[in-house]
Amino acid sequence: MSYFDEILAQHYTSLPGGWTTMRAKFVIDLQTSNVDKVPVEGEEWVRLCNYTDVYYNDRITADLPFMEATATAKEVERFTLKAGQVLITKDSESWDDIGIPALVVEDIPGTLCGYHLAIYTPDAEFIDGTFLSWLCRANALNDQFKLSANGVTRFGLGQYALKNAVLGFPSLLKQKRIAHFLNNKTTQIDALIDKKKQLLQRLAEKRQAIITQVVTKGLDPSTPMKDSGIDWLGQTPAHWKIKPLRRLKTYLTSGSRDWAEFYSEEGDTFLRMTNVTNAGIEIDPSSLRRVNLDGVSEGTRTSTKRGDILITITAELGSVAIVRNEYEGSYINQHLALFRCDTSQADPEFLVNFLWSDVTKTQFVLSGQGGTKQGLGFDQVNDVIVALPPMEEQQEIARVIKYHRTDLDGAESKITKSLEGLKEYRSALITAAVTGQIKELC
Repeated sequence: MSYFDEILAQHYTSLPGGWTTMRAKFVIDLQTSNVDKVPVEGEEWVRLCNYTDVYYNDRITADLPFMEATATAKEVERFTLKAGQVLITKDSESWDDIGIPALVVEDIPGTLCGYHLAIYTPDAEFIDGTFLSWLCRANALNDQFKLSANGVTRFGLGQYALKNAVLGFPSLLKQKRIAHFLNNKTTQIDALIDKKKQLLQRLAEKRQAIITQVVTKGLDPSTPMKDSGIDWLGQTPAHWKIKPLRRLKTYLTSGSRDWAEFYSEEGDTFLRMTNVTNAGIEIDPSSLRRVNLDGVSEGTRTSTKRGDILITITAELGSVAIVRNEYEGSYINQHLALFRCDTSQADPEFLVNFLWSDVTKTQFVLSGQGGTKQGLGFDQVNDVIVALPPMEEQQEIARVIKYHRTDLDGAESKITKSLEGLKEYRSALITAAVTGQIKELC
């Protein structure tokens, strides 16, 4: 069975009568842009539609905040955006980000398609641009893009795969009917999704406010207060101590840059920056990475223990998570710092809550170094100021925060489940509509 026949069997066996299946190259003109972001003297100044403009927008309009760049006259002629085109992400560090489309809804003179993107320009006699943009989001076509992408650490979608992707489509009249239906339905679904996201944001803000309040002011509002002498910390309970983080540690380290040689199908869990969130350590099983460090000294230095606190020290600074039983004995990469608490002075559960608080986030942001790519060094981590109650009070504060977090996390879980359900319904609806499974549209 040919590749074409396999695609037909997998995605298009139940197309209604009158629908056509065809490789993209017969009804679509493909261009892959080579216009980069670096200005060149003597070239024409233009606006550039980049990867992120496509990734974060379903529709490309003239009012988007495109960056300025330069291009040759030939590039201006070839890559200026026109109504009905569909821009597609063709290169990415993540397989899931391949083949994300965005519809150009109007002619945009002076704005060009940038590097890492492909342009599908449909033949208007056969394919409606809006229908094509929805088809690109449906499993029937999007799965072809993802499966055709080549790479290991970075993925790319070549011209052959883009030209030979198999399309299934009805008459232009029915395409426009389907596109109109999906425009209306997804607008309604997206409004519900936005409301769910707003609820999650409010829950996150409430959680953050509770944590910040109790780790800086304590649990008893009648407790005498004193000025901490630090503007962003303000008043703290009079019997609390103010200490830098360096005086509350037994150990601070980060991973090395030489982990690739230790990657293994079997071995110990390897933690990366994306695994550390303020909700805890989170690992998608599909992206779990393991290392085998038998007999290697690196293993004794960066192996985690229960109660260790992990801190992201590059890119998005200061996400923190505590190591619990299931991640004891894991290893960390160079984007994480491992802080081991002196438990005679500080309770790890209290300390991780203090590091979650707004006052610590302020310190991390102010301490970040490195210009456009901020980073935290060990000095910046060590210099974080902590308002420290007596041990019993630390433990009581940690228990109270856990109680509130459990309540808020339960509400968040329900909303998140509902949100995921809406996203799955949206995806299923798109696929059903553009493959002829909704009879009233066909």
